[in-house]
Amino acid sequence: MSGPTAAAAVSRQQHRLLAVRNFAILFPFLAVLILGTLFRVASPGATGILAATPAPTLSIPPPPPFLANKRNILNRYFAKVAWGWTSLLFAPFLAFIYSYGVPAQRRPYAVATAAARYVLATLYWYALTQWAFGPSVFDRVYMYTGGYCKFSSPDKSLTGIVTTTTSQQCRRLGGSWTGGFDISGHCFLLIHSALFLWEETIRPYCAFRKYAVPASTRSGRGTAKIPGGPLFSGLVMAIITLLGLWMLVLFGTAMYFHKTSELVVGTLFGVAYWVGVYFVLLPRLAFHSEPGLVVGAREVSQTD
Repeated sequence: MSGPTAAAAVSRQQHRLLAVRNFAILFPFLAVLILGTLFRVASPGATGILAATPAPTLSIPPPPPFLANKRNILNRYFAKVAWGWTSLLFAPFLAFIYSYGVPAQRRPYAVATAAARYVLATLYWYALTQWAFGPSVFDRVYMYTGGYCKFSSPDKSLTGIVTTTTSQQCRRLGGSWTGGFDISGHCFLLIHSALFLWEETIRPYCAFRKYAVPASTRSGRGTAKIPGGPLFSGLVMAIITLLGLWMLVLFGTAMYFHKTSELVVGTLFGVAYWVGVYFVLLPRLAFHSEPGLVVGAREVSQTD
């Protein structure tokens, strides 16, 4: 085996080794889920805390813990709109980093393939949680396992079952899903978003810094000059902060909501896209032996 064939084989081998190391990004998310589950098991009343009855001496029930409140600021503004944050933070990398990290002749191709990966990830999220030629995949699973929308008026004078096929319609009607297998949308969405940001922003940016900065600078004998450095460093810090907030939400999800099996399935759906696309599909395509930014950064460093 020689020539292009050998080079391609080496490239695939390097990608597999890199892929194994990349699984480290999963450890913090899995750790908080396991920790939250252990806390829930150790505190059997945790999952029922929102429905706990007040003590006889109290006129109103005590407020639930912060993470047990579905309307807390982290859940409302950072978790439920996680794909919006993902899109917002990915856009600057798509618009600017590829301009610095990829040679001019390859920029249109690199940007187009990165945009295609974003569209594919968005379609995956949309089909599972929003719409899949009707109810989303998760809603279909819930209904097929006996779930339904239960409505109850505030004064409990009217209670019944509302015929609806999506969780969004149920919430708009003031009802709640009851009785089915409720795959954890938080586990899926937050892990799916985190892994996408890792692959498309943090990892390429780190590779850009490694390969584009002259060796003398990396060894401490010079001053690094990275185009747009402060902007992109700030974006990376914003992404890392967001990942930390998502981990906190996942801890609350594991402790106060969902069965363990529902958490596991949601996590598997979040990881499945990452593994299937980045470690199985894309390495087999000619344009993605490595992320475009990494290749571009290496080319830049080799021409300096």
